[in-house]
Amino acid sequence: MNKMIYWVSVGNHEIFPQGEGNNHEFEIEANEQELDQLRELFDEADQIDSDLLVKRVSTPFEIFTPVGQEVKTLPYDRRLIEIYRTIYNLGLPKTKEHINGMNIL
Repeated sequence: MNKMIYWVSVGNHEIFPQGEGNNHEFEIEANEQELDQLRELFDEADQIDSDLLVKRVSTPFEIFTPVGQEVKTLPYDRRLIEIYRTIYNLGLPKTKEHINGMNIL
């Protein structure tokens, strides 16, 4: 499969072919299968985030301790790290350098 350059925005969960879009943080080189994997990770993160929001709305006066908050967001945090790891693996040198500087992997 041929690989192409794509621009990725983690904050917006968006992937654009190079030259399209104007709001990206990273550049990756990926084939269709690798893009599908990254899109699936974004979809899973969105679902986890939605589930957390529904739980939070249903208990608006729940007091969160720092530890309690970390436990509740742990599934989302793990998915986000998996997203960054995938972007790192597919990333161009500048992308890898940026993610290394973030110290999240």
